[in-house]
Amino acid sequence: MFPPLIDLAPFVCDTETTKTKEEVALELRKACREVGFFQVRSPSVSQEDISRGFAAAMEFFDQPADVKESSSAFNSALFRGYQGTTSHSHSCSPNANHKQDLKESFTIGASGDVSPMHGQNNWPEACPKSIIEQIETYWNLIMEVSLQVSRCLALSLGLDEHFFTANMTNPVAQMVLLRYPPAPTDENQNPLRPGCGAHTDCGFLTLLVQDKDVDGLQIKDSEGNWIDAPQQEGCILCNLGDMAERWSNDYFKSTWHRVNNVSGRLRHSIPFFCNLDYNAEVDPSTSVCQGTLAEVVGSPKYEPICAGEYICQKLGIMHDN
Repeated sequence: MFPPLIDLAPFVCDTETTKTKEEVALELRKACREVGFFQVRSPSVSQEDISRGFAAAMEFFDQPADVKESSSAFNSALFRGYQGTTSHSHSCSPNANHKQDLKESFTIGASGDVSPMHGQNNWPEACPKSIIEQIETYWNLIMEVSLQVSRCLALSLGLDEHFFTANMTNPVAQMVLLRYPPAPTDENQNPLRPGCGAHTDCGFLTLLVQDKDVDGLQIKDSEGNWIDAPQQEGCILCNLGDMAERWSNDYFKSTWHRVNNVSGRLRHSIPFFCNLDYNAEVDPSTSVCQGTLAEVVGSPKYEPICAGEYICQKLGIMHDN
C-alpha cells in the first residue's frame, strides 16, 4: 500500500496486539526513510470521528461569505482565521515566482498564553456553536493520535519512547480547514493555478484527512515522479516536516508534496500541524547522534535550535511580506 500503513494499536491498547511496539517502530522507520509519508490507523479515532470533523469543516465553508470574512486572518496577530480565494496571501511554494494557491482556508491553533505561538482563535461571531464544538472535538482526537505517532517515531529513531512527548506539554499546533475550488486548466488538463504549490512542511509532524472521492494530493518520490496519495477509509495520512528531518540528522525525510484540483469539483482537507513545545531544543547531538542508531545517523550536522523560533522563521518564508 502507498503510502505505507502503520497500525498504532500497540501504542493505544494495554492488551496484547498483533505486533509489538518495536515491530511497528521498525515499519515506521522504513516508511520515514524511504517515503517520508505514511498512513496510520489508530483505535483512538474511527472513520465516524473523521467524518464528523470533515462534515463540520464543509459546513463552515458553506456559510455566507460575509460571515467567513468577518474572521479575516489579517485581523489576527497569529494569522488565525479565514482567507478567501481572492484575499489569499499564502503560497506553500518557496519559489518567489510561484502563483498564489487557489483555496479557501480557516486556521485555528493552540490556545493559552504559554508561548508567542499560543493564543485565541478567531471564529466568526455568527458561526454556529455546533460547528465550533465539532471542530474542537476533532482537534482533541487528532492531537491524541499525534502523541501516539510521536512515541512511535522516538522508538523508530532508537530513542526512549517518550523522548518527543516529554517535550510536548504545551505543543505548538495549528489546524487548517481547506476548501479547494476546481482549478482552471489548459487544453491538456494541466492546472493553471495550484491548489497548494509544491513544498515541504516546515514543522515536526503533519496529520491529514482529505476527500475520499476527490483526488489532488501528490507526493514526489525519490525519482522525481509525482504520485497520487488518496484518502483511505479510517486512516490518517502523515508526513514528517523539516524539523523532524533536522532532528533526525537527515536520517528521515521531509518529502515534497503538492495539491492540484483538476477534478472539476470542490475538494476539502484538514491538515493538523503538530510541533513540540515552543522552547524545546532541537538538537541531534543530544538525541539521535547518541542513541542506538548513532553509528548509522552519523555526526551531528546541525547546531541546536529553539523549536518555536525555527517554526517562526520557516513560516516567514511561506507567507508573502
